Amino acid sequence: MAQAGPSEGNHGFYEIKDAGRKGQGAFALKDICAGTRILVDAPLFVIDKNSQDDIELADILSKLSALPSATRHQFGSLPFAPFFANGSSMMQLYSRFDFNKFAISGGKGWGCFRYASRFNNSCLPNCAISTTNQGTKQLRVTRNVSAGDELTFAYFEGLQYMTTAERQEFLHHQFSDSPCICQLCSLPADQRMLSDMRRKLMRHLLYVLRNGMDLEAGIPPQITSRNYHPLPEFEIASEPAGYFTALAEAEGIVGVLVWNMYVKGGGDLLQDFHSNGFTRVPRSAMRTIGLWMRRASHIKMVLLGSTGFSRKQIDDQADRLVEVADMLEQSGGRFDAAGL
Repeated sequence: MAQAGPSEGNHGFYEIKDAGRKGQGAFALKDICAGTRILVDAPLFVIDKNSQDDIELADILSKLSALPSATRHQFGSLPFAPFFANGSSMMQLYSRFDFNKFAISGGKGWGCFRYASRFNNSCLPNCAISTTNQGTKQLRVTRNVSAGDELTFAYFEGLQYMTTAERQEFLHHQFSDSPCICQLCSLPADQRMLSDMRRKLMRHLLYVLRNGMDLEAGIPPQITSRNYHPLPEFEIASEPAGYFTALAEAEGIVGVLVWNMYVKGGGDLLQDFHSNGFTRVPRSAMRTIGLWMRRASHIKMVLLGSTGFSRKQIDDQADRLVEVADMLEQSGGRFDAAGL
């Protein structure tokens, strides 16, 4: 499978052209398989501040003054929000950074990216963005796309677990007071109804699965113990993860949270039998665990690839659980064969 290499550029996977009301966007030049890395993008510069609200014009000017003239020219060619078309040069300069910035993994600041910022947002994307262990951004296709399809990713992963009204409220200021006009948000209301119901339920399931923690970034309206919609009591701990991943599959959502919940569901199901004194996992449960681990491994490969991504603790936990599931399947589900 062809992959974008470690240098900047699109490597023939896409072109930037007119995207109608969205301005410009990235469109596939050929059929692309899920898992293909289509872009690796190094930041032009990074501002070392944790909160984007703390970034001032002086910070941007200071970084620009230290750059080679060629890099400053690249920054000057970046798009800025249409709202500032008639604004001062300093307002446009600030908007160029703001319009093309992404958080650096691990809270290490905010980087200005030349290529990744050219892709439009979608609340039902066909690509995902992540950070490599070199601090660059990589973009991977999450489902098969055809030549001519627009390539998009969710600017915030949490968008995929929000209703249309919640997304529009959250994104309103991101798009210069304009509504989101991605493919999903542009559907007639009656065609979005089922999607909204699924996504609302997924968000409340996440609240359960993450021990009372709602989506990050203060996405409204925040779920708390006071407004949480109670669900029926679950017989086993893995049930919420099972419902969540089934809804994600129905919605066509592929993301880090979905991968995490496949891993959590498999681990919870194993723990349930082990803590209740079972010496082996029942065959039906073993099939479920094996299926979830295979799907988790597939999603991880599609989102991040096999090497070069910024590893976290969940990566080690997931890899260990995949090994345990393999040993259990080979032994007929015996816990002792897996060292448990």
